[in-house]
Amino acid sequence: MQMNVPFGLAGDRESLAMLSDTLAAALRDHDDDGAALWSTLSRDIALGGATIAESQGGLGGGAGESWVIMEALGRAVSWTPYLSSVVLGAGPLRIAGGEAAKRLLPLVAAGEIRLALAYLEPDRRNAVRPETTIAEKVDGGWRIDGMKVATLGLGDADWLLLSARDTSGGTSLFAIEADRPELAITRYETLDGEGAADLRIDALVVPDTALIGPAGEAQPILERVIDEGIAAICAAACGTMRVLIDSTVGYCKERRQFGQALADFQILQHRLVDMHIAAEQATSLSQLAFAKLDGPADERREAISGAKYLVAEACRMVSQGAVQLHGGIGTTEELVIGRYFKRALMMEHLFGGAAYHLDRYRRARPDDPQS
Repeated sequence: MQMNVPFGLAGDRESLAMLSDTLAAALRDHDDDGAALWSTLSRDIALGGATIAESQGGLGGGAGESWVIMEALGRAVSWTPYLSSVVLGAGPLRIAGGEAAKRLLPLVAAGEIRLALAYLEPDRRNAVRPETTIAEKVDGGWRIDGMKVATLGLGDADWLLLSARDTSGGTSLFAIEADRPELAITRYETLDGEGAADLRIDALVVPDTALIGPAGEAQPILERVIDEGIAAICAAACGTMRVLIDSTVGYCKERRQFGQALADFQILQHRLVDMHIAAEQATSLSQLAFAKLDGPADERREAISGAKYLVAEACRMVSQGAVQLHGGIGTTEELVIGRYFKRALMMEHLFGGAAYHLDRYRRARPDDPQS
């Protein structure tokens, strides 16, 4: 498996290549066993702490490591909780620090616990700022009521990071044990076979120590973490598209029609080239998005949404092309191409589809006459 080591992102290229090779070996050994794969990645090669600071119990990796990890995981047959637990769940703790971070991040890095970030609310598609989940100050802590939907990894999480609007109108984040009786979790399977859950919170009282950062000041942290999640899913989508293209090229070389291989037909060659170009363009913009994560918020949003728009368009074109060129067997469950097609469809719409991010991209550019 040839891995994609990014050019122009922070990080030693030799170390990134070593990480890439290590991940490739792990993915080959546990190709269709998600539980065994995550155990290997988190415990044996400390993947859970790859991008957590050394002072917080991790290995201190940066954007280069993040790209390599997510692009590699996008190639894997089985999904892992890296996105939900390490990128989204650990993100607020990593940025804000504090007592909750000191307690939980070393456990995440060691693969001993999983986290989930609950921020989406019913009928508020893609909205990051909480409105209907309310945190009210009470003696010695906070009372939280509300509902969250489509929370990745919540069904298997040990702790959740919960966003809520406090009485001042600000955003607060709380670290809460996932087995609290006041939390009603409804699990379900997503289109690509992975897990998500809805969450109802009824009269949940938590102490002040559950707060992540100062009360009412967590909105910039939440927005930064979601942008990191979008960048991560862009990298994973690039890995998935590469598998779709490689599998399709291999099939077209083997499958024969009218006495010659499908790959010999010029019109199909053009289709494969278009798929390759779309994936390469998406890869370039996705790497740019990673490079902009530490920049000013408006530049970060512009780069992230620009990448997600192009990735969403490329995912649709590449995945549909792969299925069509495989013919009827491209839609069957027993062929792995069908699983990657469903994953590409999920990635196209996760964190917002092409139309949403085109609009967000325009709004991030104050000099755009259409903003």
